[in-house]
Amino acid sequence: MRKKPSALLIVLFVLMAFIATMYILMIVWAGFASLKDPWEFDDSALAFPKIWSFVNYASAFKSYTVKVPTPTGDVFVGPVRIIINTIFYAGGCAFLGTLVPCITSYVVAKYKFRVLKIYYVIVVVCLSIPIIGGTASQLRIAKSIGIYDTIWGIWLMRGYFIGSYFLIFYSSFMMIPNSFSEAAKIDGAGNFTILFKLVLPLISKTFTTILLILFVNYWNEYETPLMFTPSVPTLAVGLYKFAISASDEYGKTPIQLAGSMILFIPILIMYICLQDKLMGNISMGGIKE
Repeated sequence: MRKKPSALLIVLFVLMAFIATMYILMIVWAGFASLKDPWEFDDSALAFPKIWSFVNYASAFKSYTVKVPTPTGDVFVGPVRIIINTIFYAGGCAFLGTLVPCITSYVVAKYKFRVLKIYYVIVVVCLSIPIIGGTASQLRIAKSIGIYDTIWGIWLMRGYFIGSYFLIFYSSFMMIPNSFSEAAKIDGAGNFTILFKLVLPLISKTFTTILLILFVNYWNEYETPLMFTPSVPTLAVGLYKFAISASDEYGKTPIQLAGSMILFIPILIMYICLQDKLMGNISMGGIKE
């Protein structure tokens, strides 16, 4: 952006380019290594595969089978069901995790009640104070109110407004002139009409960007489904179980890399198709509109 970039900008560019190159090389290596026969990988881990072994992916796909305890005994959940669980888990958590801070920040930003400013202070304070070791209490509360081990229960747990996305939505709403809402009220529009037909379309890019970012995060998450929804395993949980498996067949590195690529490829395709929405819209959506 500058005709004569500063020395600091050049150093930062070189540093970020180096980091990005390292990540890309690791992903490319994992992709090629996942196509090797195990004996070929042991012989040379860095060379290109001489024989393209797509059987690794078939074996890795079959390995996405998780044993789930039930009152009547253990049940094995297959890969197709796990994929469906992952879509529901990541999609539902991402949607509520985006909608709740969006609606809350709109109310705080546009309704002039002093008591609402407390919510803004709560968010800032909670972001400033590290919260460590709260998982045990969350598990106990989830079991006590009957939402433990349910997909809709984990959706509710993800629907909170405390976080940085609240501040992003808040700044976006503050940049929208109040004259828009006043003109709509003169024309007879109610509060819900103004919100859903006027305001939300103006920040649709920001909403979509945050939704996609959260979807990627929850797609790759395995700790929460492993602890809070043990009977609804996801792909990340299956990969975790697969990685710690002591089986000789699935313990080979190429097969484990193939299992990782199965989890990674859908996100890569989504990023390639939606990179314009993922890059830059958080900071630009509320301002440029």
